[in-house]
Amino acid sequence: MERIHLTKQEKVVLRHAQNSEKPPRDISPTMYEYCLSTLQEKGLVRFKADYGEIVSVKITTKGRTYMEQNPRLKNPVDWKWIITTVIVSITAIATTFALFVACTRLM
Repeated sequence: MERIHLTKQEKVVLRHAQNSEKPPRDISPTMYEYCLSTLQEKGLVRFKADYGEIVSVKITTKGRTYMEQNPRLKNPVDWKWIITTVIVSITAIATTFALFVACTRLM
């Protein structure tokens, strides 16, 4: 299963949804509902709200499987960004070195 990028609040809400239905104390009700809606879009939880109040929260099979395979809820590493940054850095260093060598030969 591929890793899904989760914010700190989403991680707290997902862990909390696995253990109980009550909202965590350190997250505001608005943020709690927002995190639940984003987790529902990602397919990790299902919740029902009634007039802005959360009635029930259930973790889905995908959510349980995700928690089993990624218990520390680590976010995926963006290897494409890391590789392009390294290539650009090497290119910048090589260009600077070539410019330095060319300038010293002209003198």
